Amino acid sequence: MKGKSKKLILFVSLALVLSTALFGTLAYLTSEAKVTNTFTVGDVKLDLDEAKVNEKGEIVDKNGEPVVDADGNPVKDPDAVPEEDVVRTKDGNKYKLVPGKEYVKDPTVTVKAGSEDAYVRMLVIVNCADELDEIFDILRAAGAGNADLRSIFNGYDEKEWMYVGDTRSEDEDGKYITYEFRYKETVDGVVSVTDAAGNVTEKDEDVKLDALFDSFTLPGIINNDQLKALYDNDFEMVVVGQAIQAEGFADAKAAWAGFEQQMSVNAPADSDTTDSTDDNSNNGDSNGDNADSGNTGTDTGTTGGTPAGGTPAGGSSDGDE
Repeated sequence: MKGKSKKLILFVSLALVLSTALFGTLAYLTSEAKVTNTFTVGDVKLDLDEAKVNEKGEIVDKNGEPVVDADGNPVKDPDAVPEEDVVRTKDGNKYKLVPGKEYVKDPTVTVKAGSEDAYVRMLVIVNCADELDEIFDILRAAGAGNADLRSIFNGYDEKEWMYVGDTRSEDEDGKYITYEFRYKETVDGVVSVTDAAGNVTEKDEDVKLDALFDSFTLPGIINNDQLKALYDNDFEMVVVGQAIQAEGFADAKAAWAGFEQQMSVNAPADSDTTDSTDDNSNNGDSNGDNADSGNTGTDTGTTGGTPAGGTPAGGSSDGDE
């Protein structure tokens, strides 16, 4: 009996040990936490437009009639037009050019609500480069100003829109000059609002920038033959607005280099371009590292123009934003 009892006790003891080991494992204190990362996509959006005008370069209302002041004179400042009469166009305007006359043209960029902090620039592109060179050479020789399209812009403020330089290009349709202007600082689609208690909050809102210029004046020294040469070659002035995210770039120069790199991916391979840009500053610099342009937030707005129909009165041209 003693032998059997020992075997039974040994069996029970083993059973207890196994049970203790099993339930000890199940009794460990455990916990689990999970963090789910949510990603949103930033955006950069802009609009580009200008005041609607007639062929004389006069601001028109919603009925197409010239907007005049109390004395019956055409209003030249678009900001002076009553809000209910304001007409803006993204398609550009058509002008009949007469030497010495001023024409309203105010290309204006608006950074759309909610846009990320971005660098902004405008490009003014004109064709008929050879004809313009000849005209401006004559103007320079006559002491009428610099051989530069900026000399005809009225209301241009270099403190707001810094002139970077010009680039020349050529394709099967002709030769072009592109003038580049960069806005003085980065811009986003967010504004700060202060309530009556002095509390400051931020909200998404469109941000309208100063116009690149307010009008242009055709030099009075230009003769009819020179204007006819522009007319016969379908002279156009196209204004392009562009924006690129500021984050990830050391400064404006790096950002626009990234922009050009990104845009060149889809650019035609047969274009013949020579660069004469004088990049004399880093406008609107911000701190940060240079970024690869493959993931940049960009946007472009364009307005354009073509010559007005009919026989030019001293020449005619279509101003295309």
